[in-house]
Amino acid sequence: GRLVRAEGDEMLPTLEILTSTTSSAGEGGELQEGVVVSADGTARKNDNRDLVDDNASQACTQEDVRRMREEGRTGAQIVERLVSSSATFEGKTTFAKAKYIKRKLKKYTPRARVIRTTAETVCNLYFLKDPMRYMSLRPDSLAQILSYCNAYPGCRACVFDTGGIVTASLVERLGR
Repeated sequence: GRLVRAEGDEMLPTLEILTSTTSSAGEGGELQEGVVVSADGTARKNDNRDLVDDNASQACTQEDVRRMREEGRTGAQIVERLVSSSATFEGKTTFAKAKYIKRKLKKYTPRARVIRTTAETVCNLYFLKDPMRYMSLRPDSLAQILSYCNAYPGCRACVFDTGGIVTASLVERLGR
């Protein structure tokens, strides 16, 4: 992705949002069927019978891809380059072309899921990451602890906690 200036001087990477396929798609977003001339000179529709999976049909190397990433190219630009440098792409079926593009976009496009940080999500993360370190505290157990302590906004509470998640949950429940 690209770099964006955040608060201060730190440069942060951004994620790109894909809304369409690469430029090898025709009108309406569909890949166009073509005619391939085989070795014996006969013209026929695209199919995969002449394709050999020996990794020799791709002219773009991993070093080229690494260099493009360092230059800040987007995932769609990298996939476009891979498609244009493939010797067998035009001979593939429509389904195989779409599958190839989808697989390469998935590989070279950064993806992230942004969720709101709450006591429940942090507790669930801790439980999934290292349950023994946080006393195997699940989000439903945390909710039960908070329910039993009868915490409400504005009340005074005294907490003894070793992990910090119960204290953070109580502060969240108190509205502070």
